[in-house]
Amino acid sequence: MRQAPYKHYARAQSARTTLFRLISSSHHLVIFLFSFTLYLTTLAPGLLGGDAGELQFAPAILALPHPSGYPVQVLLNWLWIQLFPLGEIAWRINLLSALVAALGVTAVGWTVHRSTGSTWAALIAGTALATAPVYWSQAVLADKYALNGLLTALLLAAAWHFGQRVDRRSLLWLAFVGGLAFAHHRSLWLFAPVIGVWILVRGWPILRRPSALIGGIIAFTAPLLVYFYVVWAAGRPLPPAFGIEMDWPRFWRFVLSDGSAGQVRLGLDWAGLQLYAGYLLESYPWPWLLLVIVGVILRMRERGRRGWLIFLLAAFVSAAYLSAVYENYDLPRRYVYFVPSYVALALLIGEGWQGILSAMPQTRLRPLFVGMALLLAFAPLIALPARWQSFRAEQFHERPLDIWRQTLKSGGQADRLAAGLALVEPDALIAADWEQATPLWYAQQVEGHCPGCLIRYPLHELVNFAGQAAAEDRPLYVARTVNDATLWSHPTATGPLVKLASQPEDRLPADLDARSFTFDGQLDLAGIVWPLGDPVFEPGRVLPLSLIWQRNIDGDPLPGYAISLRLDGPVGEVWQSDSPAPVLGMAPFSSFAPGVVVADYYEIPIPADAAPGEYTLRLILYTVADGGFRNAPVTAAGMILGEQAEILKFGVER
Repeated sequence: MRQAPYKHYARAQSARTTLFRLISSSHHLVIFLFSFTLYLTTLAPGLLGGDAGELQFAPAILALPHPSGYPVQVLLNWLWIQLFPLGEIAWRINLLSALVAALGVTAVGWTVHRSTGSTWAALIAGTALATAPVYWSQAVLADKYALNGLLTALLLAAAWHFGQRVDRRSLLWLAFVGGLAFAHHRSLWLFAPVIGVWILVRGWPILRRPSALIGGIIAFTAPLLVYFYVVWAAGRPLPPAFGIEMDWPRFWRFVLSDGSAGQVRLGLDWAGLQLYAGYLLESYPWPWLLLVIVGVILRMRERGRRGWLIFLLAAFVSAAYLSAVYENYDLPRRYVYFVPSYVALALLIGEGWQGILSAMPQTRLRPLFVGMALLLAFAPLIALPARWQSFRAEQFHERPLDIWRQTLKSGGQADRLAAGLALVEPDALIAADWEQATPLWYAQQVEGHCPGCLIRYPLHELVNFAGQAAAEDRPLYVARTVNDATLWSHPTATGPLVKLASQPEDRLPADLDARSFTFDGQLDLAGIVWPLGDPVFEPGRVLPLSLIWQRNIDGDPLPGYAISLRLDGPVGEVWQSDSPAPVLGMAPFSSFAPGVVVADYYEIPIPADAAPGEYTLRLILYTVADGGFRNAPVTAAGMILGEQAEILKFGVER
């Protein structure tokens, strides 16, 4: 009878030990599911612009992307398309980025757990990386940088394993992962000096064996052979390369991106360092940085840990510095190059937790200290709901296209721009910049729209493109605004694209929704057209419409009217936008000849928090004179309406 309490206690202890082991063995799955859920629920639902758009269409047709060709990414995307046949290809490749990024987070957790033996350290490190805005932003797009994160995590995991077990197998694995990483993206070469020193310091005895050295060289070189894809794909007459002769000198220039802006510039680039510091503090708030600063110092005191920690610190510092001075500072989205250094920092955060934990005194108050430290370590997650809402809104709340279309990576912008390809003549030539060209190529090469169209970039060669269009008798379009178009053409909108016609249009569209407003007695708003189909009047959507203008009398040139569009709802004005001229600002009213019809494209956003009720879209034409504004009077059927036209009314329900 006296042994029963002891047996009960022993069974309870055994149950707690079993539960702890179960949690410990499943924490990698927890890290993966946590991060993958974040990325899946905020995933870009469709087409994207720029490099991300390129990596949505190029793998599907096995084309050659821009330098350095990114063969690892292209072939991985192609394989994923074959293995996962559900959904549109653009969405599938976005999904692959989410999967790859979540695996990168899991690899960080694995390395930290193997290094520290602490489940909490692994969870803290994985959580820090998974929720870092820069890393998260690349996990929801079909770009290269999610794979950058995974390969960095695998490279550092292989380096840890090599440091623990210096043998031929660990050397071959480290060399292979290094070759794969360096074959993917040249920014990962920033780790080369640190990895090289690590191999020399830790593995010098084994490197003296010819078989190990030769095996390491072969393991490193083997993944680089994937660049033969560049040679094969270069001859294919597909965008964006359209078939090029790839001799060896040109191959090396292509692979090394010789002459591009993406070069490391050693020196003190204070602007780049400040930019890096700002994004770092946004991604890793002070509790996590405190773990690094204090915890790693404490961890250094532990025997056998100093070499690994020095390596990690060197990897982080070198990658942080070189990524801060990497690339042309004027290029947008430079923060994508910070991802590898953020992976290294996440590992240091996990090591820092273990350093803090090891320094806690072995007293009755230790559980209290551990609990307080855990609260501090997970305190940054207070901002997680708001951050999740922001990322989700960025993708699922539609955003209007601006006149420049230089960033098409959220809010369905690239999808709507690409939809314009179905509206142009079958032999059109469309001039675009890189950001707009890639979703247009996707619509053509993957979805089959307008197979006879020519989509060309960059837009600064518009003069050459115009000459080609004239020589081949092709209609000419542009995908964003250009300057001085009225000096040699007649701009008019065809959905989100702009036709630079050689002759003005004098016929009203067949699908015109008539309005018949007259401004100043000389300019008619004939009506509106829904070029992308029937509108959806829901919160968070945009209304793509074209205003159809026509000058009704001859005489002096029209004033230089500016256009003000205003959306009123049940609680007052909810949106306003002013444009200096129609057609993305390209066709001032002063260029209108009598009888000419001009289509003028806009996207009217319905706010995501729009209250239910009736909404009214108002239009005002105004001129600026003598420091003041003059609104053009509006009439309809001979009746004076005032200084504004109510061109659309619709109801919104939540």
